[in-house]
Amino acid sequence: ANKIYVDGFFRSDVDGAYAGNGLKEPVKCSDVAPDSWQNSGYTCQFYASRMSWDCHFSETWTEEQLCRQTCFNEGYGYSGDDCSAGWVALNFEGYICDVKADAVGATVRLSTSSSCNAPFTTLLNPAVWNADPPANVLQALQFSVLRPGVLLLLASPQKCDLGTIVHSDSEGEAKFYALEKRLELVENTLEKPASSGSWMGGQCPTVPRSFLNEKTCRLLPGCMPVGKQKLRVELNTSTLAKFFNVGGRYVYAATKLRTSTSPCGTASRWQELNCATATCSASQLSTAEADAVKQGLDAAAAQGWLRDVDLECADVPAGTVIELNSKFYQHVHQDEYNVYDFTDWVEQHPGGASKITQWKDKGFLLEFPSWHSMERWESGLATDVIRPGYVGKLGSAVEFQMMPQPLQTEALATALGAEMTGEDFAEVCGSPGEVANDPTLGHQLLFKHGGTDDWNFDSSYETTWGVDRWGRSAIWIMQGMYAEDQLRQRVAWALSQIFVCSTTGAGHGDKTELWLNYYDIFVRNALGNFRDVLREVTYSPVMGDYLTYRRNRAYDHSNYFPDENYAREVMQLFTIGLWKLNPDGSKALDSNGEGIPTFTNEHIMNFARVFTGFDEQVRRSNVEDTGSGNKIDPMTMKVDWHDKYPKPDLDGNFLGDLYPLCDDLPSGAFLSQGAQYRFLGHSVDSEIGVLHLRSSSALHLALCGSSGPCRYSLTVKLPATLPCDGNECSTNTLKIVNVSGALYEYLPPPCVDLFFFTGQVTRWGGRAFSWRKECRDPKTLVAGTACCAGCKNRTTGWMDRNG
Repeated sequence: ANKIYVDGFFRSDVDGAYAGNGLKEPVKCSDVAPDSWQNSGYTCQFYASRMSWDCHFSETWTEEQLCRQTCFNEGYGYSGDDCSAGWVALNFEGYICDVKADAVGATVRLSTSSSCNAPFTTLLNPAVWNADPPANVLQALQFSVLRPGVLLLLASPQKCDLGTIVHSDSEGEAKFYALEKRLELVENTLEKPASSGSWMGGQCPTVPRSFLNEKTCRLLPGCMPVGKQKLRVELNTSTLAKFFNVGGRYVYAATKLRTSTSPCGTASRWQELNCATATCSASQLSTAEADAVKQGLDAAAAQGWLRDVDLECADVPAGTVIELNSKFYQHVHQDEYNVYDFTDWVEQHPGGASKITQWKDKGFLLEFPSWHSMERWESGLATDVIRPGYVGKLGSAVEFQMMPQPLQTEALATALGAEMTGEDFAEVCGSPGEVANDPTLGHQLLFKHGGTDDWNFDSSYETTWGVDRWGRSAIWIMQGMYAEDQLRQRVAWALSQIFVCSTTGAGHGDKTELWLNYYDIFVRNALGNFRDVLREVTYSPVMGDYLTYRRNRAYDHSNYFPDENYAREVMQLFTIGLWKLNPDGSKALDSNGEGIPTFTNEHIMNFARVFTGFDEQVRRSNVEDTGSGNKIDPMTMKVDWHDKYPKPDLDGNFLGDLYPLCDDLPSGAFLSQGAQYRFLGHSVDSEIGVLHLRSSSALHLALCGSSGPCRYSLTVKLPATLPCDGNECSTNTLKIVNVSGALYEYLPPPCVDLFFFTGQVTRWGGRAFSWRKECRDPKTLVAGTACCAGCKNRTTGWMDRNG
């Protein structure tokens, strides 16, 4: 008998007697066109691509069996027809292009073309049949019937020898059944986070630690070992090529940007010129202005060929060229040679995707068109899409964890040199409500998983139009109408009308889980406190997309002022509104009888600095695939992106005023009752500052968890104040301790450092250009260079030229 293989796996034998596969013997079908077509000289084949409605719905066509063969060939055969050559006579190797339904007798179209181009071979879907079934196929198994033709295995066999085909009489008549792989989601809740015992491979499901789950995280076998050393990524064209070849991301350095802004009084960028290809001629500047530029460039010498400097000058034009140490440097646009992830811009570029994708074949250096106005780069849609994908400056090194989230994949980490072999234990954290799916409930609604969508539902719908949007509305309606906690459901609905998010702006209209997860913020906190609602909404990646503050960065990091969208709406729409109110809810008035605004534009600008540094967590599995990152877990805060300066509140004070000063914390606080420690693993980037505990130390015993071999815990809270031992007694500031090879981080209580201080003037010495003065905090340790064999005292070339 002929055999059918799909992707190299045996699926069924072909029964030449037309009994085992559930199909009748094919017949030769007529192909008579309507009279009007024949009178005009047209055949059924001529109109083949336009006749689907007639084959499906025309009563006249069905009654007269018009174009019977062509209707079948196009996949719209009349009920009961098999106009194919049949599986028995088929000798074919190619591709499955279309299966009309998940049922025996449904139309199947095959092609020898991988892109499924005509001509097609059309047949009917055969039932699974085995001419000579082995013992493992015929073994007795326990099934339940989900729906006709679909069984659920109730218990695993004693001997795990199942193949992809079984034989069962669960539906009465004995039939063969083929394994149908279904999506499996494991339980990954706060109470039972997924570990290596429940997760069977694929992309890691471990949820990053956040304020939502940190109290329930555990130290268990898992896929993301703690203590993994930080990976620094050199931003060069080789790395940009890996971003595309491994990660499929279009990451380029932007070049040929034009500037008309003077470098004076702001951050400016200077590029070393290649005199073999560029005209090297110094611009005419006053001696004082030229000296200021040279001093700034010399102080930034460590940056190499592309230097960022702050200049104290008054009249240096944009594009100035300066000569320094026989080399020429030109002032360029502040974004020149910045590296960005342009992948999202590929789909949104007005001129088409090819205008952006072409640069992967041109050295990954994107050239800004000379005919475009610079406004297209510095404002508008391009900046909203491109700027959040900022990676760093070409030629610099960035930490892997500080790159935009879509670039932080395990495959890219490995390609960039990370060693993914970790220790035995991982920090395993769960997510609220992330339960396992129940196969006994069947496949009822669409769930995106990164592969081909499965439209073959276990329930019948009159139409599948818009089915990708049914999930969130159907689940919400059922919960809202029938859940037993009706008060909670109604309060959640009210809160969702205040903290509004929409597919218009945030996108993802065809997804379900991310929207239900966002709505669950209000369900969880409906009977709690408002602060928790506000915090979860602020950290939500859905809200971060909707109000455009995801990947919002401090001015120091991006040279652009932070996005003000969320800072405005969090006050105007989510909390205090536009006008101050009296206790009775009426509008408060000033002495002139005018309303008193609750905030000003200055407040918005200050609060915009608060909402900097947010980015999505790393992508993981066990959740619906969005194709664009992690839209489920609370966003992470990237310290390098966050504005570090003091931020005034609405009342003339500063955020953080109520916290104690870090300087006021008692000496030895790390030994006090309630002091907290977090396990870091067995490796650290640098041993500097690591305190090695002696085995005689009471702190060592508390963190080790045993007087014998250590039994480490993920977090440790000291139950009582401990005596100091050895170096602990003279330690004032503690960050990391080594406990018999394991590392713990000390988590000090929340406190603040004063940004301003009564400083002392210090000077920079050594090889730095001149002796630069700097105001320093007297409490900061400052060291210089000691040259035991004597120091060189040579002047620089610039000093020689200037006497």
